[in-house]
Amino acid sequence: MSPSTRAAFHGLVSRGIPVLYRSTVWDACRKYHASGSTSAAPAPSFSDLVDTPIPAQTAAEIEKDVDRTFPGHSNFSSEKEHSQLQSILTAFAAAHPEIGYCQGLSFLAFSLSLFFSPDQTLDVLSFVVIDILGANYFDSDMKGRFADMLVIQHLTRAQFPRLFFLLEAHEVDVGVATFSWFLVMFAGLFRDMELTFRIWDVVLSEGSPVFLFRVALALIASNEDSLIALLESMGDEEEEEGENVNVNQRLTDLPLQWTDCDALIRSAYKIALPGESAFVSFFAGSAGTKVAFDEEVLRLRARYKEKVEEGGEQEEEGDDSNEEGEGGN
Repeated sequence: MSPSTRAAFHGLVSRGIPVLYRSTVWDACRKYHASGSTSAAPAPSFSDLVDTPIPAQTAAEIEKDVDRTFPGHSNFSSEKEHSQLQSILTAFAAAHPEIGYCQGLSFLAFSLSLFFSPDQTLDVLSFVVIDILGANYFDSDMKGRFADMLVIQHLTRAQFPRLFFLLEAHEVDVGVATFSWFLVMFAGLFRDMELTFRIWDVVLSEGSPVFLFRVALALIASNEDSLIALLESMGDEEEEEGENVNVNQRLTDLPLQWTDCDALIRSAYKIALPGESAFVSFFAGSAGTKVAFDEEVLRLRARYKEKVEEGGEQEEEGDDSNEEGEGGN
C-alpha cells in the first residue's frame, strides 16, 4: 500500500467504518497486518480447539467470567450466547496455552462476536491480543500491562505536568486509574459501544495500540482543569485516603462523559508531543506530528517493556520525559 493510499484509507477510517462493512474491513486489516507473521503450519479448526482439554482452573475462570461479562446487554442474555462466548474463550485458551485465560479477554471476545462468527472472532481476538496489545499483556506475569502503565504515566507527565505532579502528591497513580482502559481497549467503558468501535476502527486499521494512548490523553485533557481543581481542593490528611479513592474513580470513569464519536476521535488526533503543533486535520492524511507522536509512543512501549523485563516497574524521577518538554497544556 503506497503512502498516499494508506493516508487516504486512514482518513476514511477516522470518520468511522459503516457497521455493515466493519467486520469485512477489520478482518482485511487483520490479514494485512498479520501477513508474513503467521505460522506456515495449518491452524487447528475452531471445533478441534473447543474440544481440546484445557486446565481445570482455566476452564473455571472462563465460566465464572462469562457470567460477569456485559451483564444486562441485550445481545448477551441467553444461555446460547453465554455458551458461545465460553466456547470462543476455551478455543483461545487451547490455541494459546502460554496465555490461557485472563480477565478482560471476555470483554474483547464478546465485543468482537457482535460482528463475527465464533471462529472468525477467535482469529481477530488472537490478532488483537498477540499482534496489537502483545501476548505478555495477558500472560501470568502481565509485564506488557505494567509497561503500558508506565507509558501512560510518562505521557501524562509530559503532556499535563501540573496535573501529574498534583496526582503524584496525592498518591494517585494514573497508570492504575487507567488500567482498565487498555486492558479491554475501552470495551464497555463508554455508555455507547459505538465509541469503542470507532476507536477499534483506527486501532485495527493501524495494527497498533498507539491510538489507545491518544484516546487516553484526550480523555484526560478534556478534564484536566476540573481534575486540577479537585486535587487542589482536597482536604487534610485524615480525609485524604477516601478522597484519593474518589479521584481514582473519577479518572477511571472519564469515558462515561463522552457521547460524541467524532469529537472524541478528533480530540485524540489533536494530541501532539509537547512543543509541537496539534495534528488537527484528522480527516486528512498528512503525517506531520501524528507520526512523531506515534513513533514516540512505540519507543516508550519498547523502552518500558525492557525496563519491566529487567525487573524495574517504577519510572525514575529524573528520566528523559522532561526532555520532551515540561510546558504541557
